[in-house]
Formats: sequence, structure tokens, C-alpha cells
Amino acid sequence: MSGRRVLVASQRGCPEAALHHAAAFAGSDGEVVLASVVVIPLGQPLGASLGRAVDDACAALDAGERAAAGARSFDTRLVRGRSFAEAVLALADEEDFDVIVLEDGPASPCNDERAQIEAVIERAPATVVLVRPAMSSRSPSMAR
Repeated sequence: MSGRRVLVASQRGCPEAALHHAAAFAGSDGEVVLASVVVIPLGQPLGASLGRAVDDACAALDAGERAAAGARSFDTRLVRGRSFAEAVLALADEEDFDVIVLEDGPASPCNDERAQIEAVIERAPATVVLVRPAMSSRSPSMAR
């Protein structure tokens, strides 16, 4: 079997641990695609320019490209949706991925990150792997 096509999706920052695992899943003949998700509020059109949110998403894609500089095949996507799960699932339906890798970190109590991840796990058309980076590699101030 040749390499796998692996999607790494994130809504905040560059998911370096997930990229590392995705490269291992993809193998030397596979491809890793990093998707940075911008969640568009219901009151805005999906094509709305959200300034800083889009800038942050693009910065995450740039950081991902630097982190994956040694990858044999790497690509990026800027994805918009009404929710993280909706955006990831739509991309997974549009493109054929063998594995979806999500990075889970400390969630803030006022958002629904865990529910969004659970929705992707339950409904994704591919195998979903959840990566939790070692907290020892992060300073306490970086935990959200």
C-alpha cells in the first residue's frame, strides 16, 4: 500500500504534535494537509472578511509549513464554516482522506471545543486520531 492522505485540522495555532503524528501516518509516499479553520458567526456571510481571525489562521498555516519543511508532500487549506466540526467534515467530504488528526489541548470552559471534536469523531468518513501533546513540553502560562 502506498502512503496515506492525512488531514490535520486546527482552529487555533499550529498543531505541531498533530503534524508530527500525521507525517508518521502518511508515510514516505503519503501527503499531509493542514487545514486552518475559521469559524464564521451566524450573523455574517460565509465569505465575510474577519480580519484578525483570518490573519491568525494564515499565520498558523505559515507556521505549519515551517514545521513540516521536511515533509515529502505537504499542503494547506484555509477553511471556513459555521463550526469547527462543520468545516472539517465538509472538507473531509470534498476530499479523500485516510486519516484525520486533531490536536486536543486544555479547553477553556466557555467554549465547545470538546463537543466539536466529538462531532468530528462520530461523523467523519475517515479514521480520526486525537493527539494530546505532552504538557511537560509546555510552560504553565501556555495552557489555556
